[in-house]
Amino acid sequence: MGLDNDDEDGEVSPFDICQTDCSYYDPRDLSNITNDFKEGTSFFHLNCQGLASHWDNFTSLVHELNSQHFVFDFIGISETFRTDIHNLELTGYQKFLSNTRTDCSRGGVGVYIKKDIKYTIRHDLSLFIPNIFESIFIEILSKQGKNQIVGVIYRPNTFPLADIHVFNSSFLDILDIINKEKKHGVIMGDINTDLLQYNNNKTTHEFINNTLAHNFLPVINRPTRLTQNTATIIDHIYINDVSCKSKSGIIITDVADHFGIFLLTNTHSHKKLYKPHTNRQFNDNNIAIFQNIIQNHNFNELYQIEEPNVAYDYFINIIKLAYERAFPLKLIHHNKKKDKREPWMTRGLIVSSLNKARLHKKKIKFPTDINIDKYKKYNKLYNTIRRRHKRFYYEELFDSHKQNMKQTWTELKKIINIKSCQHELPDTIKVNDSIITDPDK
Repeated sequence: MGLDNDDEDGEVSPFDICQTDCSYYDPRDLSNITNDFKEGTSFFHLNCQGLASHWDNFTSLVHELNSQHFVFDFIGISETFRTDIHNLELTGYQKFLSNTRTDCSRGGVGVYIKKDIKYTIRHDLSLFIPNIFESIFIEILSKQGKNQIVGVIYRPNTFPLADIHVFNSSFLDILDIINKEKKHGVIMGDINTDLLQYNNNKTTHEFINNTLAHNFLPVINRPTRLTQNTATIIDHIYINDVSCKSKSGIIITDVADHFGIFLLTNTHSHKKLYKPHTNRQFNDNNIAIFQNIIQNHNFNELYQIEEPNVAYDYFINIIKLAYERAFPLKLIHHNKKKDKREPWMTRGLIVSSLNKARLHKKKIKFPTDINIDKYKKYNKLYNTIRRRHKRFYYEELFDSHKQNMKQTWTELKKIINIKSCQHELPDTIKVNDSIITDPDK
């Protein structure tokens, strides 16, 4: 089954009242539509089917989607699988927030939040019932306007554990809370409820109608998962602020067997406008300059002052002048052109990744044997070259530090995301019922 951006014939559905322009894009197309939303809020969601196992492909996709002038504010992930044993730090984003199962390695949800956004976790909304309702919710803290709720949800559909009725009622309870607080909300995730079955499935029909009754509208209205024989809309985004200018769409990607979905809005109450700031450099050279100024200053006049307060003020003024000369304030400018990506991710790899995305889109839209074969060969070649670049980068990195064990450990800590920390030793240690306080012992 191919992709088609034309409307289906004559079916009455909730999308008729949403009037959402939702089309398909490959990652490089996204830059053509983000200009009107640079100062707004942006959301992206992907079912990864194992974030760690698809990490390189996922980070490549993020590099393609983000650019010098646009970065997604929130990246939601469903089916993260286990996250506690992996380094899943994404450049330009805060620490990965996730809710995962403890009884098995599958399922789970998570969200990446851009570094300049302040938030708090909404534990009261982050309902997590393994195999039934898995979610994580945050609240964006805003000094202007209303706070906004952002949620990522995954509804497993593995029979017989999954209970769609429990999921539906829990989902509506969360919407009730958001509405009672009179806050804007964006909810994204893999709901595993096919919106195309609105007219054919009673449970789906009731789910959508109840969601609409709670003032939340779906903005993804085209299939997000395609096979040779099926097309389903099971990845959803819902919003309750229909007055804002928005743009939604579907990103064609081969990270997993789900496409990515996105929402761009013009709401930006949480945004921090960049303000230039100043900084002082306390390096060895400047410290030497400061010491030299003090050592060569003539303090004779100071010794002749008899009033203590006057002498103190005179002395402090000398120190301040030396401080300003040795450590001057310098204006720090924001570098908009700084490219946030993995150190081994070269420009050539990004271009190759975009070409792979183009072939993938062509394979899906026109699934001929030739297009399928072209994509498979290019994908295999791209993955081989990417792994080779990554391996060579780290080989050269550690080879350059092979005579410096301290720097080697510093680089290793960066890779596995271990933060340097210092712990004080305890004042007392109990050994065989004896209390030892002597530090030497």
